[in-house]
Amino acid sequence: MREAASATPGSWEPGSSNGDESACRFPHPNPLPEEEGAGSTPTRYGPLHLTGRDPDLIEGFLRRYGEWGWDEACFVASILPDGARVLDVGAFLGTFGLGVSLLRPLAGLCAVEANPALLPCLAANLRLARCPAIAVEAMAAAIGALPRPGAAPAGNASGASFAPGAQGNPVPAPARALTLDQLRADHGPFDLIKLDAEGMEAEILHSDAAALATGGTTLWVECNEEPRALDLCALLLGWGLELHYFAAPSHNPDNHGRDPAPALPWAYEAGLLAAPRRTPRLDPDLLRHHCILRRIGSVAELEEALWRTPRWGMADWPVDDPAALAALAGRTIRNQPREGFLRSDAPFGSRDNEMMWQRLVAAESRAAAAEARLAVPGQPRPGASLPET
Repeated sequence: MREAASATPGSWEPGSSNGDESACRFPHPNPLPEEEGAGSTPTRYGPLHLTGRDPDLIEGFLRRYGEWGWDEACFVASILPDGARVLDVGAFLGTFGLGVSLLRPLAGLCAVEANPALLPCLAANLRLARCPAIAVEAMAAAIGALPRPGAAPAGNASGASFAPGAQGNPVPAPARALTLDQLRADHGPFDLIKLDAEGMEAEILHSDAAALATGGTTLWVECNEEPRALDLCALLLGWGLELHYFAAPSHNPDNHGRDPAPALPWAYEAGLLAAPRRTPRLDPDLLRHHCILRRIGSVAELEEALWRTPRWGMADWPVDDPAALAALAGRTIRNQPREGFLRSDAPFGSRDNEMMWQRLVAAESRAAAAEARLAVPGQPRPGASLPET
């Protein structure tokens, strides 16, 4: 197991917020209890304050497993130098920055969050950072952008997006909109910028293109299975940056809560690492956890890496037995339930070789034909008897 970095917590350097009242040095307009652990959840990072939303994807992981994205933090920490300064855009509850600070001695951590409702928890949680840390309420955005309300999917507050047209539960607008250039001027310089901005990553990067294109700052950017991930890849490669793709399962088998059962079987989280200071590698733990690391030299290579990344699977598909995994996946595709295996009286779908998608295509074809008949006046409805003549 990895050892935590040796460092001590502290407040951000005086004057680093340049008088910005929306930067928390940890009081906040809605402060949480000061007592360590009061109303908090025990985790790998220490006693974390959660929003209490139920259900919420990441808060559910923190309660059950005591962590979120630990393999991601381990991978990113491995390519940072000691004494790095980190900017975490889209910090949510702060687990990424806290995790990196446990693994690598940092000189500073600036956590930016656009959702005003999260700032009390984020500011309280940053007291656990093993380095000077500050929370900033702002929407990282393009040059000239104004603060705007966002939206979050039901049950996933961390997925709040402030991109135009975002759909979901309404999220209030933050106090300010800031570019990376402004954040660097107020709180930088930064050795690492992490971006998890739910579709706004490209416009945020463009706001500081002249500086980022030099490769002097390492970038760690969320990479979802969406077409805009390819545009983001083209942008980073167009700057001539060294680019790598990393993906890790959401369930860490060595999780803090020692819970062996994955809540989301075979669900991977992925990101793009640009301009690393050190050559990225998978350490023995990341290899054992079946993490993925690929050097990316073209948009087509990223598309192939995303295609080969698991996003969903059955709970009984084994992680450490490729032959059994292929067998069970194949039987799922062929619609062969275990209870009908080798039985002469097996239920429908257990004894033939018709693939599941073939049945779905056939069913869709029959449904389309029935809808077409309904659209023609005088045609009988499916199943209706013809009138007698």
